[in-house]
Amino acid sequence: MQRLKGLGRGLPLYGALLILPAIILMVLHGWGLYRAFEVENAAIPLRAENHRLRLAELLHERFSLFIDREQRRAYYEYGEMFSPNETVTGDLVLLPSPLLQESAPTPLEAWFQADLSPASADNDLELIPNGARPGSDTNSRPQLEAALADLIGRRNPRLALPGALANGEFDTFEIPMITAAVHADRARHEACLRTCLPVMQGRFIEVSMTRFRLYLFRDSGGNLRLAALRHVVPGGVLPDVHLELPKGGRCMDALRDGFDFVQGVFIDPTWVLGALPTELSTLVFDKDAHLAVGQAARSPAAKGELKKTLDLFTLFDIERDDDLVEARVNLAIFTDATAPEARFHASIGRFGAVALMLILSLSTGLFLLAANVRQKLEQARRTENFVAAVTHELRTPLASIRLHGEMLQDGIPATPEARDEYYRRILGETERLTLLVENVLEKSRLDREKKGSAPGDLSALVERLEFELRSHGAHLPGAADDLTFDLAKGLPQVSLNVDALNGILRNLIGNARKYAPASGEQIVVRTRREGREVVLEVLDRGPGVAKEEEERIFEAFYRIGDEATREKPGTGLGLHLVKLHADAMGAKVVYRDREGGGSAFCVLFQPVG
Repeated sequence: MQRLKGLGRGLPLYGALLILPAIILMVLHGWGLYRAFEVENAAIPLRAENHRLRLAELLHERFSLFIDREQRRAYYEYGEMFSPNETVTGDLVLLPSPLLQESAPTPLEAWFQADLSPASADNDLELIPNGARPGSDTNSRPQLEAALADLIGRRNPRLALPGALANGEFDTFEIPMITAAVHADRARHEACLRTCLPVMQGRFIEVSMTRFRLYLFRDSGGNLRLAALRHVVPGGVLPDVHLELPKGGRCMDALRDGFDFVQGVFIDPTWVLGALPTELSTLVFDKDAHLAVGQAARSPAAKGELKKTLDLFTLFDIERDDDLVEARVNLAIFTDATAPEARFHASIGRFGAVALMLILSLSTGLFLLAANVRQKLEQARRTENFVAAVTHELRTPLASIRLHGEMLQDGIPATPEARDEYYRRILGETERLTLLVENVLEKSRLDREKKGSAPGDLSALVERLEFELRSHGAHLPGAADDLTFDLAKGLPQVSLNVDALNGILRNLIGNARKYAPASGEQIVVRTRREGREVVLEVLDRGPGVAKEEEERIFEAFYRIGDEATREKPGTGLGLHLVKLHADAMGAKVVYRDREGGGSAFCVLFQPVG
């Protein structure tokens, strides 16, 4: 008992030691979430700029790879026919351009070249569409040829050549004269080339080729075109071979007079200005950023967004006509500046829910522990009261039996009437001890096993037990005449057990005799019907039970008051045994205040069938 009391006093300290560290950890974790949010929120401008720089880096890298691949392509492959660098047989060999067999699906729409030399008045345009790209109304061969003619006519590529050569934006390399002659003549005078072949064998010439420059324009059909252009010109003084050439060797005029070819490719502008940036943005951006192209890129940033722009024309050094609307179209990177706050609130919400569950769990555990301790303390108190009551209940009758036995032994009662009174008192105290022992044994038995019951008439069974109930406690003054039975007829059958019913009535009547005034009204045993239920009542005019005690009077060993100051005998088992007997028969026992004062203990039975 003392250990339980010590545990009860230590519960507040235990609760503090259990809950306080959890609260501290939750506060520290919440502070960590807030600090992480502040850091992430402060880094939003830097993240947005990193998105822009990283996207620009990837775009430049991917597009440069594409352009460099075309830059490394041999210039003479742009003609429909070319001659290999070496001939095994010593005869002229003409092969179709590899571009005619190009099959890789790329954003490249077509290859083209134009002869800008003075001898070529009509520019001699040549175009090879990319066979790997499906044809369309805007990319059919006639449309592409018209776009090429429009490009050469409006761009006047000759204007860019001197500056490019002066700035060193060109590559110079040496190729066989045969290869250069076939390309410059575009294989139009095959017989002449064969005649001049002995003179050209073993000789080389230098060729200069500028870097690709990008140009965006709108053709006469209104289609947006992106072209990459380069110049191919002689790289030095040509060998003086005209004296050795046969008469009529016109195939060598281009080499003799100097050549100037503009070569290039048409590139799908929607790939450069839209598809490529969109594809690469998925590799660069996090979930808070998205890319806008075209018209959407010119939209202002919405509330809570941070906008960064990227000028593809500057990034790729694309020249364009001044009247193009697309010249003002940049990529726009929108970063959601409210996302970190939303994630913070979501994290705080989840953390708050977990924290609340933790606090509720700890509080519930502490509450259950406290309730268990209180229950154990109450049980210990009741057990202590029971031990005190049993000790008192045993000591009092034993002392009385011993006293009257010694007086009988010493012959103190002088008359037969006095001796009979002593014997009656000894018998009454013995019966009191017997009842005490039987109650304890009956509780143990009822806790272990339940008695069977069968349908029966409640009033008839109570009537059968009337004589036994009147004779029980007959040693008490007026005990045989303090009962009144009011038994209703024609009640529905209920589930009954004669021993259980006898135990209920004996304990309820004994309880009424204990607490009701000796000179008061009769104790009433009544059966009646209340709604659908059949009711057995034991009514007295005792002091009754306080409202706060009504639910506890049927607990084992529970007695109102303290054993040290209680005047009424008992062990706190009687009403508990009534409840156990009622439960065994499927009935329910309740306490009610009796009208006019006193107590009414009611056993409620449910009809069977």
